[in-house]
Amino acid sequence: MFLKIFFPTLIVCLIVGPTWAAVPTHVSPSIELENIVHFLTADGSDVVIPPGTYQVEAAESWLRVIPGERHEAWLLMATAETHKKEIDQPIAFTVPGEEDELFLVLMLPSGKSLEALGTSSGVRSRAVRRLSSARRYRALQSARSRARAPRRTIPTLVPEPTIRTFSPKDKVLAGETIRIIGQNLRPQDFIAQLGQSPATPLPVKRGGNSSIIEVRVPRHAGTAVKPFMVRHKSGRWKTLKADYQVIARPQVTSVQVLEGPWIGVPSSIQVTLANLPVPLRNSHVALGSSACWTQGGGTTLPASGSTATLVFPITFRPSGSLAQIPGDTPTARLAALSGKSCLLELLLRPPGHLMSWGKMSTGSSVTLPQVSVHTILQTWDLVDFTTPSGKKFGASANPPVVCSPLSVGKSGSFPIGVVKYNKDLSFQIRNAALPISCSYKTFPQMEVKQGWIITEVEWNFSGNEICHLGGAMIPHFEWSPGHWGAGDSHNTTELFPIKVDGACDVDGSHRLNNKHVFRAILKKITLIGPPQQTWQSAFK
Repeated sequence: MFLKIFFPTLIVCLIVGPTWAAVPTHVSPSIELENIVHFLTADGSDVVIPPGTYQVEAAESWLRVIPGERHEAWLLMATAETHKKEIDQPIAFTVPGEEDELFLVLMLPSGKSLEALGTSSGVRSRAVRRLSSARRYRALQSARSRARAPRRTIPTLVPEPTIRTFSPKDKVLAGETIRIIGQNLRPQDFIAQLGQSPATPLPVKRGGNSSIIEVRVPRHAGTAVKPFMVRHKSGRWKTLKADYQVIARPQVTSVQVLEGPWIGVPSSIQVTLANLPVPLRNSHVALGSSACWTQGGGTTLPASGSTATLVFPITFRPSGSLAQIPGDTPTARLAALSGKSCLLELLLRPPGHLMSWGKMSTGSSVTLPQVSVHTILQTWDLVDFTTPSGKKFGASANPPVVCSPLSVGKSGSFPIGVVKYNKDLSFQIRNAALPISCSYKTFPQMEVKQGWIITEVEWNFSGNEICHLGGAMIPHFEWSPGHWGAGDSHNTTELFPIKVDGACDVDGSHRLNNKHVFRAILKKITLIGPPQQTWQSAFK
């Protein structure tokens, strides 16, 4: 908690001014902060002071920092120093420190100075930081020089704000946020409230840019129909919705994991709600977690009754196109969920609407299992591998007479078809006197055990304009997690048959020149599963 001193004004308005000033004795000197700065208050708590112009005063052993309209002030923890400079009035200025540090200095005619140390990140060193006398005096000289320079005051024109819309439009869940969208919206220029007799004041904050401000409704607001109003500092009122509804939050009575939780494959979680308010009935509700990547369908709340028991399918896994995330892979994102605690939230949406009323915490978390990354680097080992259920992995070439096992010609003998290449499974084809087209396929479908998933398959391809991939100029896979992100139809619990088509044309320079080769090498298969096991343990 930080200590604030309030002055008898209702609206915060920061008046633009200089970075520092040497001013008459009846006016406190001022400084301007260009970025947010974290300081320690007199009681030792952290306070964030936004950019703006502030007056600075001495308050016993503390520094008092006051916004332009003296709406409120902060008492900052300060270090007392002494100086030998002759000054006839207080002077305030800022001096950059190490890394993101900023010293706020107030020098007094009495020979005393007060210095408060702030940071832009809020991270503080345990070491005692002090400003050297040399740096303090250099900053003082700069302040004096600039104070003597003639200055022409240019009035600051604040653009006229406009409100275009707000969201959600009809009702909001108690404890959630209303977003007001328009132009030239500054939080300090607005006061918001719900209702009139009595009125509930609502804090106004910036929503990321000057076109959005946000108003958070208190959790205890309860169910009521209250006009939602926003007042500009000029005194004008804007009634956004006279019949706006604040909906009481339902009570989560239990959360139970029915299946899972697992990483990358669907889990099943049951949530029981009580005290369902009437406006929430028939609403769409989904279960998710902001702390973890989740996917899953939702369901609909019942049309009657005050309780509901809902079962949600939910998958903790990456979503969307991973190609837009440099250096990211499906494996890395899934492995990042290992052992993670995920707070579960309900997302409520009115029937037929895309905009939600907000997320509501269930108050319960699930802890995902610990997993490790397992990699098959010598993929020929798959050919010699038999699963505990008797399935044996293999590969074939079709048509077999043309596509395997040996190519003989002017360039000598060359193995083609399914070939062991540097301990990896590969498919090879070489050109001949006639065009050749081959299809290679692995078999059978191999399923992994519960708790395992296949995340990536990596291929290397080599060829030229004579021998190349058959058909399209990209490999045709019946299934490959290596393309995860382009679609979510893959079943990551099974190693499906993998098909590669290759083709060789006739060498136009010499029909019997059969030196051209196309090769597809299965370089790596990556799985995620329980730690301290081998990849052979993955398959059923």
